[in-house]
Amino acid sequence: MKELESAGYNAVMLYLSSVENEENRSEINVIRHYYMVRHNRFSQSDTKNETESELFIRAFQFEYTYVQGTASQQDLSPELVSTLQQKISMDQLVYMQSNG
Repeated sequence: MKELESAGYNAVMLYLSSVENEENRSEINVIRHYYMVRHNRFSQSDTKNETESELFIRAFQFEYTYVQGTASQQDLSPELVSTLQQKISMDQLVYMQSNG
């Protein structure tokens, strides 16, 4: 499986390099970053993947706690708090779906 992943990764990187220009450099870099993260995840051990998942979950929990604490201490508007919590929830959902 790792050989297939490496072959696909190398083909994608070659293609992205061949189509990259000044006008699309930002978009190409976003795609390149996605594939680099994906490739690194395939290359990691299961233990390292579990540790990474635990760290992401803890980070999301810290974000929620920070927003709540800041909201009560600095009188943030309910709209801003709601927007931030929705953003955190969406990021967590995307993370869980892409790593499930």
